[in-house]
Amino acid sequence: FFHCLVCVKMVAVWLLFFFSVNVEGFFFFPEIEKFYLPGDADAGISLYLTPLLEEGKYEEAQQLSRVKPDLGNITSYSGFFTINKHCQSNLFFWFFPAQKGQWKDAPLLLWLEGGPGLTSLYSILLTIGPLKYHEGELQKQEFSWNLETNLLLIDQPVGTGYSFTKSGCYAKNETDVGEGLYKALIQFYQLFPELVKNNFFISGQSYAGHYIPALGHAIHKYNPGAEVKISLAAMMIGNGLSDAETQLDYGNHLYYLGLIDDAARDVYNQNYKQFVQDIKDKNWNAASKLSYAFRGFLYDKFVGRKVDFFNYIDGSSISPRNLSRYIQSAEFRKALQIGYLPFHSFPNVYHFLRN
Repeated sequence: FFHCLVCVKMVAVWLLFFFSVNVEGFFFFPEIEKFYLPGDADAGISLYLTPLLEEGKYEEAQQLSRVKPDLGNITSYSGFFTINKHCQSNLFFWFFPAQKGQWKDAPLLLWLEGGPGLTSLYSILLTIGPLKYHEGELQKQEFSWNLETNLLLIDQPVGTGYSFTKSGCYAKNETDVGEGLYKALIQFYQLFPELVKNNFFISGQSYAGHYIPALGHAIHKYNPGAEVKISLAAMMIGNGLSDAETQLDYGNHLYYLGLIDDAARDVYNQNYKQFVQDIKDKNWNAASKLSYAFRGFLYDKFVGRKVDFFNYIDGSSISPRNLSRYIQSAEFRKALQIGYLPFHSFPNVYHFLRN
């Protein structure tokens, strides 16, 4: 499968990186509801692996990171990598070894979510992962990206999902994001040295179209002098936000799908015209508000939530609220060694990257 991918030459990493950091400066995200644990909840411990890795206790760290019992009969590992001790900044990861063949010989694929500030848990449990969320529990997914591929998710940057910083050291640009991811990735390879020489793929969607080239750039920058040399083979950007003026023409898109009528398209197009003007004027706040309306208020008014925003063919959709409740539950936290750490949504990540 991966041999069919369009590989990105290393020299192109520079071009993609500089293109990425200069695209339109506004963001897109759905709302995520926070749920709080009851006072008697048992959420287990938070597993910080960096101290063990620094002491050279790699096997012990790997054993401790094993998720027990296996969720959905799938082997996985999870925990936290410290990327800035002074700021107490830690990135949460969840790793699934390839299900078929020898996982130690399989390529490694990193999945990054966008937002900015959206946890990768949603994609893992709804689309590409070996586990799927269904009616309050995790079940084995028949079709998954990790059947023959090692799959790694990292919630990034800090302030996303269960990744956190205690000193306000949030990423202020894509360079910060790439540097933080690189530090976490080096620790991952210390935890799983069997994978160092295998092909490595960076993948993701939406606003991760900024993060993916940033990490590729960091690898390109540090690889020559690094003890751990990452075998970057390709970068995959799905539905990446790179040209908002072209990508957010929702009125015509929905119209030609037959989901809205002429009157609704006119309303969309009027707002889109103002949206384009705001971009040209670099009025990012106004452009952001309109972008939310395209997928929020206007979508609810003219299309309705019976048509899933991400899959208009399938009328059924999993309630984001139910999934949000599950990934913030004591049961889930304990299984993945998250503990009582707060679950983060968008505000801080959004604020610091925007400014």
